[in-house]
Amino acid sequence: MSDAPSLSRSLGLIDQAALQAILDPQDGKRLEILCGLIAEHKPVVAADHRLGDADPWRLKLLGIFGEILAAAESARRGPEAQRARLIVSYLRTMRSFIAKLLPALPADKPLQS
Repeated sequence: MSDAPSLSRSLGLIDQAALQAILDPQDGKRLEILCGLIAEHKPVVAADHRLGDADPWRLKLLGIFGEILAAAESARRGPEAQRARLIVSYLRTMRSFIAKLLPALPADKPLQS
């Protein structure tokens, strides 16, 4: 069963954290916070929300979540500029998926930051 307000809230929180990580990619704490949010809210995004045409964006988002978590774990083992650029690329992709998915959700109430 779909819980669109929870999905919308989760996507908003993840999107805000991703933007902060993109704006300051050298700040490992921001990426750590984002990874924590992804892990915490992934079950909400993975739930069957029956979003029709927008559902493929939700599924793509789940895939990019996995890539971000894997790249962040790899970066923890050996910081390299290449990995940081890859993570930022993944974050931008994730934000574009969120931007496609959010308009498909019922407008219940505005997101709180």
